[in-house]
Amino acid sequence: WLKQSNLRPAAFALAIVAAVRLAMACRTASPRSGDVVVATASPCDRVQARSADLEAVVSPTAGFGVSFSPTAREAAGAGAEPPAGTKPRRSQSLLSIAVLSRASFVARRGLKLAGAAFILIILVLALICWPRGLIDDPDLRPKLMSALFLVGLVLVVLEDHVGVNKAAVMLIVSASMWTFLAVGYHPHESTDGHEALEEELDHGLHDVGAIILFLLPAMGVVESIDHFGGFAVVTAAIARLA
Repeated sequence: WLKQSNLRPAAFALAIVAAVRLAMACRTASPRSGDVVVATASPCDRVQARSADLEAVVSPTAGFGVSFSPTAREAAGAGAEPPAGTKPRRSQSLLSIAVLSRASFVARRGLKLAGAAFILIILVLALICWPRGLIDDPDLRPKLMSALFLVGLVLVVLEDHVGVNKAAVMLIVSASMWTFLAVGYHPHESTDGHEALEEELDHGLHDVGAIILFLLPAMGVVESIDHFGGFAVVTAAIARLA
């Protein structure tokens, strides 16, 4: 199906997803030790306070919430004067932050449910072998399998933000793809279809074995570099940029 489908849009989409993931990683990188930035009502109210004066509470249901200690409130109030003609509205700002946090949580949950539902629907349709027109269409089959692969890849790339297990996602995606491919040969209805499916499985196992034999030493090298701190330079550079 890789050879029959056009991979340029998929590669372009993967590049966009990787760029978004890198931007999110830079935004969520930990700040320098000692100082933190206090987000208040307006840009003019942003001051630096000691990390001991800021109490950040992360809520798994509402996104996040920030509560300030009295020292941090005093520093935030005395750090900068608001522009002429404006009045600080910290309560409205905190309400806006709460609304944005809730919207972000709903978007992440919706993406997770939509991706899982799409994968499971394709798996169920393949198991019941319905509709036959969708399964037997030689032009639509590679496109649908490419869509399955892209949905699974997006969920894996955004696993930290969506909250999914990448191993479980890829297992379900692979099961859906192989089941959808297998039912297209109708092995229980014809001997030719059974033989074609066996040949396809043998070819797939050979390819998977070659990939595993390549990945095992590559993962060993990467793990050795990480064990001796070879990626510390890249991590420090990302933290400085953030």
